[in-house]
Amino acid sequence: MAASSYSQTGWAVFDSHISNGEMYNEFISIASSLGQGPPDQFYIIGGSLGGIVSMRDLESDLVPNPDGALLLCGAVAGSANWIEAYDLRSIYEAVCDAVPGAELPKPWYERPKLLFGELDYLDSLNECVGISSRLLIDENDALEVLVWEFNNADEADRLEEILEASGTENPYFPGSQFMVCGFSNSSTN
Repeated sequence: MAASSYSQTGWAVFDSHISNGEMYNEFISIASSLGQGPPDQFYIIGGSLGGIVSMRDLESDLVPNPDGALLLCGAVAGSANWIEAYDLRSIYEAVCDAVPGAELPKPWYERPKLLFGELDYLDSLNECVGISSRLLIDENDALEVLVWEFNNADEADRLEEILEASGTENPYFPGSQFMVCGFSNSSTN
């Protein structure tokens, strides 16, 4: 068995199939040095983001044809992810366009730089919908939500508009999608 992690962050793991091909070749090299041949059977397993990475491995010619693959909750919706990412970005920009400091980093299709690029997304999101203070309340406590909405009326209105337009009820949805996905890929499931 061989396992790997990612050399990149975010959804846009552009070179994962290259890394996994290198890992497979290294595995074969180590097995050969121990007097073993290649495995009789070869399977790829990946969960969540690993599911889409596994799909990329299946589509590339850098790993041999596996005998099977197991995708556990793989994020493999393909172009639907790009459409939803574009939609969410468009909704955000339409709602937050006039808010000073709320402009999202550009270009939209590039993944954010590690840490500081991600912080830029959070800063923009905070300016528009007040996500940093929203994270401090108990969403299950109606009074806390009401107090937050009263104290942050403009941010609450913009957040509600984004949630309604995107078809979700989770107030953390924009933050999780903008941060994790960096708009290079996202899903509104």
